[in-house]
Amino acid sequence: MTISIPTKNGTLTIAECQVHAVLRRADESAMRLAETLKAMGFLPEDGEGQQATFPAGFLLELSAVLQLAAWEYKDQRHHIDAGLPCFDEAAEDLKNRAETAPADFHQLASATLHKRVLSFCLENISWQGLDYLGTDVFVGEIDEEALLDGLAEFLWANRRQLSNQVPSRGNEL
Repeated sequence: MTISIPTKNGTLTIAECQVHAVLRRADESAMRLAETLKAMGFLPEDGEGQQATFPAGFLLELSAVLQLAAWEYKDQRHHIDAGLPCFDEAAEDLKNRAETAPADFHQLASATLHKRVLSFCLENISWQGLDYLGTDVFVGEIDEEALLDGLAEFLWANRRQLSNQVPSRGNEL
């Protein structure tokens, strides 16, 4: 199933699995953001009491910075190779922007890092990695010869175990 969205540049067709991936990533980001805001004392633990309010643009940018931190905590730095900032740079930039022009965050267009991180995710991370493996699975260009060599080595090394899994045709591996 696909979803079609009319735009001024024509119809944008999106696969259902991509829509699900964006929703899943938004859910993960919201949970990470809520945990961070609670840990910092901006959201009450019990859901009762005074809550801080932040502009949507700031929250989107903070969620992007937290995503960078999550990747780097797992020693996944593919985003840096793709031109995204490291966590420290992004956090410092967000702090400076919040201090010098906090009103800018009232515009969603101010969430430029968030857009870049989401785009990176859609282009470089398996859309279903979080669902099936509970973590981001980075994908990219593959050296087909190296893949085939590795697969051949795996199959040869495991030929006895695999022969029990494959229906017999009278040929032994």
